[in-house]
Amino acid sequence: MPRVVQSNSLHFGLAGPPPAESNAVRGKDAGLKASSDLPVAGRMTLTDHYRSDHCLVCGHKTEQGVCIDCRQSPRDALSMLLTDVSRSTCRLISIMRVCASCASTTGQCSSSSASPDTSAHPQSSSSRYNFHNHNIPPPPPCLSVDCPVLYERVGAKRNLDRAAKIQQYVEVVLEQ
Repeated sequence: MPRVVQSNSLHFGLAGPPPAESNAVRGKDAGLKASSDLPVAGRMTLTDHYRSDHCLVCGHKTEQGVCIDCRQSPRDALSMLLTDVSRSTCRLISIMRVCASCASTTGQCSSSSASPDTSAHPQSSSSRYNFHNHNIPPPPPCLSVDCPVLYERVGAKRNLDRAAKIQQYVEVVLEQ
């Protein structure tokens, strides 16, 4: 007759003894401390983990968003950020060309429509520069989760969006 084992937890012994038992076997406290038991000074919020102590433009250590050197030379700072946006745009376009050639949609990424806008950036109402008019063609209709180029494309698009947002933020900070 089969032996019935009852368990009052969701851990059914598939990966060894339940955590409380294994901790007791090793001589450790089986319970976890509640967050209210932790000292207040030792707690960090999620925002604290993602807060950067580096300049958004040059990467030097600072407690502000933009270091003093970059604040003193805003033209150089904005030039560096425009270069970053331009590089991100070119990278995304080259990845889109690879993606389009694989998807047999090379017409979408022809060299004339996919070249980055190298002319002076037009004035817009919200900012000096037009961040979202990069002349980037629409992505090819590819959703193959096995394709590493798809992930490169998504990452490159994310980098371009991040660079444009950082540039907008720094532009506001430098105008103050």
